[in-house]
Amino acid sequence: SLEDSARLAARIESLVMEEIGEDELDSLLTNVGVTFVDFTTIKFESNYIQLIVDLEKPRPHGFIERWITPLVSLRFSREGTRERDTLTVINAIRARLQTVPGIQRLSILRTQGGPAGSDVEIGILGEDIEVLRGHGDRLVRFLRQLPGVYDVRQDLEPGKLEYHYTLNERGRQLGLTQRLLAEAVRTGFQGRTVVHVTREDHRVPVRLIYPRQVRSEGAALETLQIVLPTGKVVYLGDVAEITMSRGANVVKRRDMQRMATVTAEVDPAVVTAIEVSDRVQREFGALFDDMPGYGMVFLGEKRKAGHSIQDMLRAMVIALAVIFFILAALFKSLLDPLVVMVAIPFGIIGVIFGHWALGFHLQFLSLVGFLALAGIVVNDSLILVDFAKRLRDQGWDRLEAMVEAGRVRTRPILLTSITTFLGVSPLIFFSTGQAAFLAPMAVSLGFGLLFATGLILIGIPCFYMLADDLRRMVTARLAPREQ
Repeated sequence: SLEDSARLAARIESLVMEEIGEDELDSLLTNVGVTFVDFTTIKFESNYIQLIVDLEKPRPHGFIERWITPLVSLRFSREGTRERDTLTVINAIRARLQTVPGIQRLSILRTQGGPAGSDVEIGILGEDIEVLRGHGDRLVRFLRQLPGVYDVRQDLEPGKLEYHYTLNERGRQLGLTQRLLAEAVRTGFQGRTVVHVTREDHRVPVRLIYPRQVRSEGAALETLQIVLPTGKVVYLGDVAEITMSRGANVVKRRDMQRMATVTAEVDPAVVTAIEVSDRVQREFGALFDDMPGYGMVFLGEKRKAGHSIQDMLRAMVIALAVIFFILAALFKSLLDPLVVMVAIPFGIIGVIFGHWALGFHLQFLSLVGFLALAGIVVNDSLILVDFAKRLRDQGWDRLEAMVEAGRVRTRPILLTSITTFLGVSPLIFFSTGQAAFLAPMAVSLGFGLLFATGLILIGIPCFYMLADDLRRMVTARLAPREQ
């Protein structure tokens, strides 16, 4: 009942406040009987309990947060008071609430941007709900034993108690049908409008229905009176077989097949969603080969994002090929474009360092940022090499031309890199809420560009000299053959 849920909510609320503490808790809102899934979806049920916890800002940790962030933001007051990170707090609350009696299902989510949905979402297709529920329970048990996997649940969990009535042989002999039984039950428990009366210029419907006390008792179903075509009255329990079971909370379909969905969240510090999905595929992939009409599919936007990494790698190869052919047409050489494109691997060092320094994991958006970085670092090295080649066309020595190119073009290259880094720095250091998921892309772009710029100014002249030596050596060897 709603009263029982309110008492349980008070117990949960006190445990959460004991675990978090005043230095970490900013606000706590408890909803009983209703849960807000998002801004457009609201669910009502007497056994729903939802706690919305807002934590204080974390205390700065590390060199970047302590010194770089205040310097860039011009805010030198350290407002954060929370020592633990969000994931640590969530794990502590989960461990505290798992032993509370009365909680049937526990799910702890945190606000985040990026791909929607659970980290792991697996669908089992088939026709028989009991078979689907059995395979779903087996998959749930398997996921719960994996380290770093939590909040495992399936949507075919048993629902409310239901009464099923089926016409028996005696009922058929009396001339009854399943439809007549359904109409009688519907009239008794849901009511039927039999007449309308007028009251103060308003038509008021009069509905015939059993009293609330009768409708709230399961035994009243057996004593429900059924009127026979002859006018006689019999009880429902005499003309129908009545059974009681639990129904499904929800029934989903995919491609015209019933589907049970199993979802789970993962701790990225322990395991990734792709690794969990791969283990499920190895464990259950061959299970449905001998079961015609049944199968398993992997769902969820995050799974699609993982698959998109392979597509992004193919796109990167195509982009590098296009850059090479454009530079080859510009320089009318196949060697000079390689010298310019040598700057691209320089950015990988900055990408890895930036993710390590700020505590990010390499992910899909990191690859997107690196793809954008490739075009920028090529532009910096192109400025340097193109200027040196122009000087050589004017008769300069190659060493003097490269030194002069470095002296003249260093300032434009540095200004381009620094202004680009400052442009993405808000996403790197101050991204919060829905914009936080873009931070890895900005880290790849910003830190990769800074490291690549320094290495371009030092390394590109060396590679240019080596490429020129290689060109001279090949030309010298081919010249005698042509003679």
